[in-house]
Amino acid sequence: MVKQAILNGAYGVTRDGRKVKYLGCNNGELDHYPWKFIQFDSKGQMENKLLNLKFSRSSGFYSNPVADSQDDVIGLWQDKPEPFNLGRALKGECVNYNGEPCYIYYSNRKTETHEYIVEAVSGAFVLGRVPLYELEKCAMWKEPEPQLSSNSLQLPKPLTEPLNNDDNYFTLASRNGKYVIDDWRWKDKTSDHIFLREARIYKTKDDVIKVIEIITGKPYEDR
Repeated sequence: MVKQAILNGAYGVTRDGRKVKYLGCNNGELDHYPWKFIQFDSKGQMENKLLNLKFSRSSGFYSNPVADSQDDVIGLWQDKPEPFNLGRALKGECVNYNGEPCYIYYSNRKTETHEYIVEAVSGAFVLGRVPLYELEKCAMWKEPEPQLSSNSLQLPKPLTEPLNNDDNYFTLASRNGKYVIDDWRWKDKTSDHIFLREARIYKTKDDVIKVIEIITGKPYEDR
């Protein structure tokens, strides 16, 4: 379930609590750590770090076959819930009440317990006389992030073989909180081989643009 959700576009979380997103998988015969993830910082900006992982049914996505690692992807990412805000709820914003999006109304009863009506958006239930202290245990509702279907998630594959000298290639990077596309020429240098090993080399600029659009869920503007 977790693996399929991640492959469908859901964010994962590493053992040390970092947010990651699946990018693609290389040929396992050519790359011993074929599963590629991009990592995000605490502000949600992409870092210049790719995770190169293996996968097994027993261990999930992992980076070290003999010991737990901070880079292991151990589950799905969950954003921290936004605390309940009575003023916003009474103005029509939804509240997460036991996992259901709900509207909050003043109760007709004027009591010292400050009771309210809770109505599920789906119409599944209407609760009366819900005290404020009960609502304060809730959070504001946040729509789940849309997930791509496994059929539509077709990321461009990074290159896995060294290029010819002076061949042009492109890499994905992040600077000042913005995704950028770097243009390079293969010179058989150490940096070229590091990019190749980290699965950061793409054949065309359009390949990198597609990766950015899948990560952000928005059209790329700086063409």
